[in-house]
Amino acid sequence: MTPFKNSIMFAASLFLACSAYSQSSLELDGVWISSASNARGVVQKKDDGSFVVTMSYPSGHSDIYLGIIIGSDISNLCSVKGVEPFYACFSATVDSTTLISATLESCEDTQGLDICAKLPSTFNLSRDIYYSISGIWQTTPEKYFHVDDRAGILSVVEIDIANGDTEDMSGTRNGNTGKVCSTDGDGICADFIMSSETSMAAEIVSCDSAAACLEDPIGTIVDLLKVF
Repeated sequence: MTPFKNSIMFAASLFLACSAYSQSSLELDGVWISSASNARGVVQKKDDGSFVVTMSYPSGHSDIYLGIIIGSDISNLCSVKGVEPFYACFSATVDSTTLISATLESCEDTQGLDICAKLPSTFNLSRDIYYSISGIWQTTPEKYFHVDDRAGILSVVEIDIANGDTEDMSGTRNGNTGKVCSTDGDGICADFIMSSETSMAAEIVSCDSAAACLEDPIGTIVDLLKVF
């Protein structure tokens, strides 16, 4: 598979995502991966509604693509004439927040390198979604956790409204998983995994003292629901 093929396929995915975003409430900006290559790219939306896609892949090659929004679908995602040794245009459809399907509509070899014959007629693009963890989470009618996420550094305040107790915790996240621990040296550490913007599960993996373990035994799993 040539770098040109990788770049076009990936550009289609990225550009499509951004265009669809402007027509809906779905947040589709970000990095998308082509099913036909390991190509990756970055999309930037311009003030006039058009998009610029800078695409790169393992070979070190990079390309630039431009596109516009037509309705809820992308019908004009094309390589830049005079810059690339081909001129290809794609149409695409956003199937979900993590999946895009694209179709090659036309291609012209402009420098005799026979690139068009190497392009797939259809392909998919996918991505991971990282959920926002900042907010207030509830585990029971009496217990809440206020979470603040600053570039992956977490600050957490546990609030027990039944007795007025609070406990500070801190930790880090990596994607949709992470770990937080009590900061007073007499609490617990818990691993967590987010399954959506409003739900996650946490498992207690260690405790600082016998009393802390008695209150929150290792292995305990709790479900949290975002309420604010």
